[in-house]
Amino acid sequence: MTDIRISLFGPLTVRVDGDVVELRGPQTRAVLARLALAGGQVVSTDRIIDDIWAGEPPPKALGGLQVHVSHLRRALEPGRVRRAPATVLVSSPPGYALRLPTDAVDAWRFEALLRTAPDVADAAARADVLRDALDCWTGPVLPEFGDEDWAVAESVRLAGLRGAALEQYADVALGLGRHGALIPELERHLEADPLREEAVRLLSIALYRAGRQSDALARLRDARRRLADELGIEPGPALRTVEADILAHSDVLLHRAPVERHAEPSPPEALPPRDSRHHATMIGRVDELARIDGAAATVAVDGLRTVWIGAEAGGGKTTLAGVAAQRLSLRGWAVARGRCPEVDGAPPAWAWVEVVRSLGGDAPAPRTAFELAVVVRDAVRAATADGPLLVVLDDLHRADGATLQLLRSLAHDVTDRPVLVLGAHRGTESGPDLLATWAALAPVTAERLELGGLSRAGVVALVAEHTPEGTAGLDPDVVDRLIERTDGNPLFVAEFARLIASEGRAAAAAEVPAGVRDVLRRRLSRLPGSARTVLQQAAVLGRELDVDLLLQVARRDEDEVLDGLEAAVLAGLLGEPGPGRVRFTHALVRDTLYDDTPALRRARWHAAALTELRALPSPDVAALAHHALAAATPATAAEAAGLAAAAARQALELNAPAEAMGLASSAVRMADLAAGGVPAGELVGMLVALTRAAAQSGAADRARPARARAVAVATAAGDDELLLAALTAYRAPISWTVSGIGSDAASIEQPLRHALAAHPDVDPVTRVWLLVALVFETENDAAAYGMDEVLAWSREAVIIARRHGDPVALCAALNARVYLSLGPDLADEREGLAAELLSVAQQHGLLGYEALAHWLLFLCASARTDLTEAIRQADLAVERSTSGQLAALVQVVEVYRAVLAVLAGRVDDAAAEYRRLARQMAETGMSSAAEAALVFELVLAFARGDTSGLADVMVGLHDVHPDAMNEALVLCLLDAGRVEEARARWSTRTPVRRNYYWLARMALHARAAARLGDVEACATTYGELLPWAGRVAGIDSGSVAFGVVDDALALLAEATSRPDDAARHRRDARSVDAAVTAQLATAGLTPRSPSPSGGSPA
Repeated sequence: MTDIRISLFGPLTVRVDGDVVELRGPQTRAVLARLALAGGQVVSTDRIIDDIWAGEPPPKALGGLQVHVSHLRRALEPGRVRRAPATVLVSSPPGYALRLPTDAVDAWRFEALLRTAPDVADAAARADVLRDALDCWTGPVLPEFGDEDWAVAESVRLAGLRGAALEQYADVALGLGRHGALIPELERHLEADPLREEAVRLLSIALYRAGRQSDALARLRDARRRLADELGIEPGPALRTVEADILAHSDVLLHRAPVERHAEPSPPEALPPRDSRHHATMIGRVDELARIDGAAATVAVDGLRTVWIGAEAGGGKTTLAGVAAQRLSLRGWAVARGRCPEVDGAPPAWAWVEVVRSLGGDAPAPRTAFELAVVVRDAVRAATADGPLLVVLDDLHRADGATLQLLRSLAHDVTDRPVLVLGAHRGTESGPDLLATWAALAPVTAERLELGGLSRAGVVALVAEHTPEGTAGLDPDVVDRLIERTDGNPLFVAEFARLIASEGRAAAAAEVPAGVRDVLRRRLSRLPGSARTVLQQAAVLGRELDVDLLLQVARRDEDEVLDGLEAAVLAGLLGEPGPGRVRFTHALVRDTLYDDTPALRRARWHAAALTELRALPSPDVAALAHHALAAATPATAAEAAGLAAAAARQALELNAPAEAMGLASSAVRMADLAAGGVPAGELVGMLVALTRAAAQSGAADRARPARARAVAVATAAGDDELLLAALTAYRAPISWTVSGIGSDAASIEQPLRHALAAHPDVDPVTRVWLLVALVFETENDAAAYGMDEVLAWSREAVIIARRHGDPVALCAALNARVYLSLGPDLADEREGLAAELLSVAQQHGLLGYEALAHWLLFLCASARTDLTEAIRQADLAVERSTSGQLAALVQVVEVYRAVLAVLAGRVDDAAAEYRRLARQMAETGMSSAAEAALVFELVLAFARGDTSGLADVMVGLHDVHPDAMNEALVLCLLDAGRVEEARARWSTRTPVRRNYYWLARMALHARAAARLGDVEACATTYGELLPWAGRVAGIDSGSVAFGVVDDALALLAEATSRPDDAARHRRDARSVDAAVTAQLATAGLTPRSPSPSGGSPA
C-alpha cells in the first residue's frame, strides 16, 4: 500500500513512499493545495476553477483542470493500473476530493489532535496530545500561495487554531510545573500577536513562577499600553486579576495540580468522514414518505401491496422511491430494484431481470415468459422467507407488456407474502396497458401518489442545497420567476441552481431559461467541446452504458474519452452505477444530447455500435436491432430487417406483443427500403410476425392488412408453403369480431377456401388453423356465407384438434366454436365449450386462452342472470389476461358495472361510468369508440324511457351502415313522433345478425314491431324470442340491457291479440325483476326503481 504524506505547513511538499515528488507547475501545485485545504471534502470544479484562475478562467478551464488532476493522480498513485479508478484524488460530483487517512496531511493531523485533546482525562497525556499537535507545524501555511484569497482565509483560520492550541497547552503545562520551558515559546507567540490577552496572562504566571516578578509586571504593563493605544480598551478581567495577584503575592499563583478537565477554545467544525458521499435528500415530500411508510406497515398482515408514484419528468418520483428504499432498508427490509429501459434496444421484461439479479439470483437473458415468471416468483418467495421485501419498479410508463404481465402474475402468485411494490411512472405518458394494470391491481393498491411541484419553501431549499452560497442574496424576483417557470419541478429547479453555481447570480437575475432542456444545454455548453462529443456518443448507446463499448464506438483517444466522462460526472450529468459503467443522471439529459445530435452523425455512431456489439460472443438481438434500425440506409436495410424480425420473435416468446409489433413493423419497413428488396420468404416471415404480434396486441386493424399482404406476396411467389403460413398467421385469442362491418374478409375468404380444397392432405394442425381463420373471416356476416357452413367449419376444427393433441390449436378451435355459440345458435353448447377451453388452457399454461375462457364463462353466467358468478368470472378474466387482452377486459368489467347500475335503476351513476369509458376509448384510439359511445347512450335513453334525443344520430349511422341496428333507429324515431319516417326505415330492415348482440337487438325489434302494429313481424318475432323468456335482453353480451325479454313478449302477445299470454308474460317479467333485485343487493347495488331490468314496458 502506497504511503502518501502531504505537508501544508511550510512549502507544499508531497512524499510517496518516503520520496519527495516533484509537482509540475504552480497551477498543478495550487490544485492539490486547494483540495488539501478542504480537509477531504468535495470541492466543486467551478470553485476550483474560480480560485485557481482568480475569477478569470480561460475558455477551456475545465479541460485545463482535468490535465492538472491527471498529473496529480500519476504523481500520487504511480503504480495505479491504467483506467483503474483513482483512490486518492477522486472524482465526486460536483468536483474532486482527496481521500487520505487523517495522518497523511499535516494540517488534517493537527486538527484531529486538537479535537481529541479535550477527551483525554490525564493532564500529562493531554499535554502530550497538544504538544504533538503543535509539532505538526513546521512553518507558515502554504507561503507560496500567500496572496491567494482561498489560501489566505484558510491560513488565518489555521493560525488561529495554532494560537489557541498553544495557549491550551501552556495552561495544562503550567499545571504540570513546566513553566520554565514555556517562557520562550510564549514570548515568540506574543511577538507575532502581542494583543492575545490569554497568552499574556499565561506568560506572566510562568515568569512569576520562575522568579521573574518584575518581568511579569512589565509584560502586563506593556499589554495594558498596547490595548489602550491600538484598541482604546482596558485589559480584560483575567489580566487585571493576575496583575493584582502578582502584586499581592497571592497563593493562587503557586504551582498546583491541574484539574482533570480543562476548558478550551471552541474547536473547529468537525469535518465529515472522509469517505462520505452525497446522498439525495427529500425536500417537500414528507407526507408522501409517511404514506409509503403506512403502506409498508400493512404488508405483514395483508400481504402484497402496491404504491404508485406518478410525476412528470423530473418530478422527483425516482428520488422519492430511492429515499423510501433507504428508509425501509435501515429497518431490515430486503430491497430489489428494476428499471424499465427508457430507450429502445433492451430485451422485454428487463426490469424483472434486474430485480432478480439485485436479489442475488441468477437471471440470464430471458428466453420465454413462463421461465422468467417462475424465476421471479421463486426469487421473491426466497427473499420473503425471513422478512419483508420492497420491489422498486421505475419508469413504468416505459414498461413493455411482458413487464406488466409479470407484475400482475406476481400479485397473483405471492399475494400472501410481505411484499411492497413501488411503481414509479410519468403520469402524462402512461399508456392503456399501464392504466389497465392499475385497474387490475386495484384490490392490492395501497396508495396512489401524484407528485406536484415543490412549494416556494421547497424551491428555496433545493436552490440552497445546490449552490455554495445558498439563497443568501438571491433576488426574490428570481425565485418568483423560477417558481412560475418551473412549477416547482425538482429537476428544473436543481439544474437551474447548478447553473447559478456555474455562471453566478448575475446570470440568474438576467434570465430564467424557458425549460429544463434549455438549462441543460447551457450547462452542457460549459463542458469542453470534446466532452460534449463524448456525451453525444454515449447518448447513442442509451441511458446506461459500458465504458469499454463507448471507447470502441467513439474511436478517439482513450484519455480524451475518459476525461470527457469525468467532466460529465463532476458536472452531475453522469453517475457511476458500477465499475466500468456510466449512467445519465436523468433521461432528459440523455434525450437532450441525443436530440441535439445531427441525424447523420447519430446514424454513423449507431452503425459503429452495431459493429462492436455484433462482435460480442453472445450479442443481444434487441440491441442489435435497435442500432441497425437507427443506422439503416438502403444498402443496410435488409440486414436491419432481419435483425428486427429476430427481435420481434424474441419479444413474442416473452409475451411482449406490443413491442414485437413495433419491431416487426420496422422489419417490414426496412424490407421495403432495402435496395433490391428481400426474398419473398423473408418478407412473408416478417409479415406473419407482424400479423401475430398485432393480433396478440388486440390490434386487428393492423393484423388484418399485414396478413392480406403476406397472402398476396406468397401468392405472387407461387409458394404454397408460404401461402399456408400467411393464411394461418392470425393466432391469438379472439373475443370480438375481427372481420368487422365493411371489411375485406372476402379477399381472405377465397384463398382460405381454395387452400382447404387444394390441400386435403395438409397436416391436421394446419387444417385446424385454416378452418379457424375461415370461421372468423365469415362469422360477422354468416348469413351471406351460410350459417350452417360456418358452423360446420367450427365443428370440424374442434373434432380434428381434439384428436391431434396440439393444445394451442385446440384452444383456437374451441375459441371459434364457442364464439359462434354467443348468438342464438349453439347456445346449449356454450358453457360446456367454455369450460373445456378453460381446462385445456390451464393444463398447458396458455394464459391468453385461460383469460378468454373466464370471459366466456362470465358471459354464460350473465346470460342466466347469475350476476355474482358473472362478476367473479370477469375479475378472473382480468387477473389472468395477457398484456394484449388486459385493457379490453378491464373495460369489460367496467362496462358491466355500468350495466348493473342500469339494472339497479341508478341511471345517473351508469351514465357517468358509461361516458367516462367512452372518453377513455376515444383517447386510447379505439376504432369503434364512436359506435360504443352511441350504444351506451342508447342503453341510458332506453332505461329512462325516451330515446327521441338519439333519432338524428341514429339516422346518420343508418345512412352509412343500412344494416346497423335498424330496430333501435325505428324506436328512436317513434319516440320522437316521426312515425312515417319510422315506417319507411322499418321497411328497409335486414335480418338481425346472429351474434352476441342478437338477443338485445331482437328485444328492440319486438318493441318496434309491436309499436308499428306489424302483426306478421310480431308473430314471427314472438316465436323466435319465446325460448329466451326469463332473461334480461342484452345482458348476455355483458355490455347492454334492454329490459326483460318477457316484457317484449307481452307486447308481442298484445299486438297479436293474445291478452292472456300478455298478462302471463308480464307476471313472469316481474318475477325476473325480483330475482335481479335480490342479486343486485348481493352485489352491493340497491335498486332505485321498482323495475331493475331497465326501460318501460311500453
